[in-house]
Amino acid sequence: DVKAYCDELKLSWKDTRWSVMADRWTDMKNKTLVNFLVYCPIGTMFLKSINLSDTPKRLWMFCVRFFIKLYKKLGLRMTCNLSLIMQQIKTC
Repeated sequence: DVKAYCDELKLSWKDTRWSVMADRWTDMKNKTLVNFLVYCPIGTMFLKSINLSDTPKRLWMFCVRFFIKLYKKLGLRMTCNLSLIMQQIKTC
């Protein structure tokens, strides 16, 4: 069951190291999409996909704000290097 798997992953985030990952890509209709995922030793979980076709110039700031909101929402300690992640997104 997918929900049970995701619930297990979420529970493990408080006790294990984890990383938020983002992947920017363009689909066949030229839409700019960003997928957000969380990786931990137990597995990887998809969080959200966002269409940023209308805001490519603001992609950098959008991602920074999204990561900060995500950390606050999940109540997790920051265990990853946010600036390194954002550099990777910016260079895509």
